[in-house]
Amino acid sequence: MHTTHQESSSNSHGDQDPRPLVIFTVGVTASGKTTWANQTQKEHPNLDIAIIPTPEAKHRARDKWLKTIRANLGKNVIILDGSNLDTAQIQDDMNDLQKMGITDIAIEYFNSESLFILLRRNGGRDGEKIRDELQRIQNKEKYLKIADSFDA
Repeated sequence: MHTTHQESSSNSHGDQDPRPLVIFTVGVTASGKTTWANQTQKEHPNLDIAIIPTPEAKHRARDKWLKTIRANLGKNVIILDGSNLDTAQIQDDMNDLQKMGITDIAIEYFNSESLFILLRRNGGRDGEKIRDELQRIQNKEKYLKIADSFDA
């Protein structure tokens, strides 16, 4: 199962901010993040939802990634689809979002399954990566605290 937490704030005039809700998926490989994002998009056809792949920072072309987000600021919802395990990186990403005028963020947390279930879901691939992620993922409350600290 996964858990959602949203932190929202309004702009200085109390008006509704036209910027999208941004959702960070948080979970290890094969925990269902991309499946959830695609299913959410299908289940809500009236919402204009962008799903943006979000690799770890060391594997991300940062300028291109930020440009993709900027190009989707007119959407209702942006889902940042990736493991997003590094809490410091989430905070850096939130700072970038804040500079773009984003005021609403949510964390969609995916609980980890056993290594064997995750490997089966992932077709037996990336075992070392999944083991590493299982060691690095933090408890849900840690990520939700980051969302609570978001003050646009």
